[in-house]
Amino acid sequence: LEFRRVLFRSDLDNLGAGPKIVSPPPRNWFTGVQFIKNDRLLVNMRQPLEANGDKRYIGRAVIMGLDGANPMTTLGDKDLTKGGGQVLDRLPKDPKYILVQGRGIFKLDVYSGALAGVQQESDKFFGIQVDNEGEIRARQSVDYKDGNIAIVQWIKDPTTGSWDEHFRFYAKDREPMQIVGFTNDRNIAYVQTTRGRDKAAIFEYDIHARKLLEPAFEHKLFDADDVITSRAPGASFGEVLGFSYAGPEGNDVYWIDPQLKQIEDTAKAALKVKSSTITWVDAASGAKSKVSFPDGAGVHLIQWSDDRSRAIIVKTGSNTPAEYYMLVNGKLQLLGRAMPWINPDSLGVMKLVQYQARDGLMIPGYLTLPPEATYGKGPFPTIILPHGGPWARDDLGWDGSGWRSEEHTSELQSH
Repeated sequence: LEFRRVLFRSDLDNLGAGPKIVSPPPRNWFTGVQFIKNDRLLVNMRQPLEANGDKRYIGRAVIMGLDGANPMTTLGDKDLTKGGGQVLDRLPKDPKYILVQGRGIFKLDVYSGALAGVQQESDKFFGIQVDNEGEIRARQSVDYKDGNIAIVQWIKDPTTGSWDEHFRFYAKDREPMQIVGFTNDRNIAYVQTTRGRDKAAIFEYDIHARKLLEPAFEHKLFDADDVITSRAPGASFGEVLGFSYAGPEGNDVYWIDPQLKQIEDTAKAALKVKSSTITWVDAASGAKSKVSFPDGAGVHLIQWSDDRSRAIIVKTGSNTPAEYYMLVNGKLQLLGRAMPWINPDSLGVMKLVQYQARDGLMIPGYLTLPPEATYGKGPFPTIILPHGGPWARDDLGWDGSGWRSEEHTSELQSH
């Protein structure tokens, strides 16, 4: 028995009609999909290949309409995305082009497949980023000094167009510093760093003055991760909507935009999300605070229409595979469930905990207990599962392998 991923398309004005299924071509498997324009999808697939007795899979990327018709490879018979290619930017202000990186960087016409070269392929630079106008403005490189590895951040000057080194961090210092976005002011970027502090914060950065300004966002208990900006065309384009941070669920968001916060709060109330609160001791400062986390499953806003009239909500957690809902006028309607055959009540619930080491250090962790209805109240044998490092961590998210919590991310952007 073989399971194959399919795409399903729902008419948001007539959800009662049910979804329309889009299946992959013969001998192909869907591995991912994303909107690149409101009427165009980029679909990643894999296809088995056998040559000279060698069996393997090759990756493909095709552009198609929302109904799956007339799939078009990104470079004709030469797939642009081989070798780790990716969409650098959807270029929301451009009606037909996106920015892609494969064997170089190109502007790609998503309707005709025509390509225009932007930058040649380079083995030296990585971490390419664009500003709000779709111009390549940041990149990174690796340098070595006295046997130590450094990550170097380069920024393109908005006035002269020159590429200049602005800062670097050495891996041994464990104080990363990197560009995470740009403002509508071409001289101001967003920088995430732990330099001189225990928790990562996001600062505005003056490019000409080469100076960090006041923090744009910081959390006293958890690392700040990224800035979420509006991609809706119009006057609000580029405005800050919120900030993500590495809270208990791993993808927590502090919303700046009151309307988006209200949408998420409405969904939490409608889906009756419950929370627990514990006293949390910060390992660095020893300060005590209250930390809340969802019981079993949390709710997050992951997509919204440009006019905010519709939103996609996901409910998921350590014992709950993702459930997707459409929110319209304060009312939720189920779109679909991942792994609907799994009964959450048959799984253990994960909790955020802290315990004290012999030297007094408070160690954070996630405790999963088996369902009491099946296994009783315990005590139970204990399995300790350390995470990777030095910066890796687990979270309260669903783990598709059924073994442990794992990191997961959601694309936070509007279409």
